[in-house]
Amino acid sequence: MKHWAVWAPRAALAGLLLLSAGCLRPPPPTHDQFNNQFYKWNKKLYTVSREFRDALGVTVVRPETLSADQQAALRAPDVARAKETRDKAREVLDEITAEFNTARVPLRPGEHAQPMRDAYEDFLKVEEEIIDKDYAEIIAVLANNETFPSVDQKRAAIGDILDRIDAKEAKPMGKFLEEQAEYCKIFNLRMVGPRGTAAGRGNFGGAGTGDKGGGDKGGKGGPPPMPK
Repeated sequence: MKHWAVWAPRAALAGLLLLSAGCLRPPPPTHDQFNNQFYKWNKKLYTVSREFRDALGVTVVRPETLSADQQAALRAPDVARAKETRDKAREVLDEITAEFNTARVPLRPGEHAQPMRDAYEDFLKVEEEIIDKDYAEIIAVLANNETFPSVDQKRAAIGDILDRIDAKEAKPMGKFLEEQAEYCKIFNLRMVGPRGTAAGRGNFGGAGTGDKGGGDKGGKGGPPPMPK
């Protein structure tokens, strides 16, 4: 009995510890919180895609279409910087994917959030392919001065790759935007701000939502604002 008397409190304490650990898990997101996390992820992807595009310099635009000030700000293509920003894009994508994989859906009724989540998962898979394969191909064009000796030749080759990226992104992002609109309609969430497009001709859309409205104005060509 003495052994049992000692063991019983220990067992109870173990149970309390387990219950306490379980209580530390954050609650499921609200419906607007669930939607707005996609805005946060898209904004990060937009930022790193913009940095990669900037590293390509004059190979992605025609200087004659720009103003004098814009032409003066153009950079020569930088292979080392392109590799660096590609690696950064991969790191950001890995971070987003990890957050996505642990993110929870709203508690009730969570089944309405699942189609939206599934569509974004497909989009992330496409982004992985783009960063690993298409970005690598763009970098190879920048570095290859034998096959592509002139800026115009590099611009043409890179333009074809960017068009391919557009086509890859359009379907999963289009599906996500459809599911997002349906989700917001079901839960009477007001979408705030225009749907943006990514730099480098990507398709990072998706608006923030909230009952209170508000939010930033957001720049043209960027991700949409998320309400406060």
